[in-house]
Amino acid sequence: MSVLLRLLAISGLSVFLAACSLPRGAALQSEILTEQDAANPTFAVVPVTRTAMGHIATWPVTGWSGRYHWPKAGRGPDSTLIRAGDVLDIHVWDADETSLLIGRGGRNTALPQMTVSASGEIFMPYVGKVRVRGLTPVRARDRIQDALTGISTSAQVQLNVTPGRNNAVDLVSGLGAPGRYTLENRDTGILTACWRRAAGSTATCDIRWWV
Repeated sequence: MSVLLRLLAISGLSVFLAACSLPRGAALQSEILTEQDAANPTFAVVPVTRTAMGHIATWPVTGWSGRYHWPKAGRGPDSTLIRAGDVLDIHVWDADETSLLIGRGGRNTALPQMTVSASGEIFMPYVGKVRVRGLTPVRARDRIQDALTGISTSAQVQLNVTPGRNNAVDLVSGLGAPGRYTLENRDTGILTACWRRAAGSTATCDIRWWV
């Protein structure tokens, strides 16, 4: 009785293992050759030869006929754009002795640091609000200088921008020194940011890109 049970267990295990075998990607050669000789084959075996190419070219196209729209590689501009949260350092130069922004006997003055507001503006003394968000530093300097012509026609502006959160990426993990990395310009790619922060490390980089 025990021998019979053992044989039944072995048979059941064999069936189970056969059912759990890995799927195959294609039929075996023997299966294909057997099928083509069947009375009612489910497919035809056509040799691909120079003579048969003309006939094969007349076959209808099957399957998906669309295309993948992969993003194109390209370079961005070398300049950066001012975003909300960026900090502006503004120096005003003016040779006019009656300038409202520069004290008597002076030639230049450094205005207090200004953070670009959520609406994209800064407040200039004697001028009011000036919108700078979305401008390059050069274009923003020209706009501020144009705004100052109402109180001084000879004023010249020097502008430096310290990027804020919206001009930075957070390198979260996979690096020796994760943290916030400011973008030098709009041509900074993800791999460039990871490489510079990792100082040449080949670790996997988990990145959060603020746009």
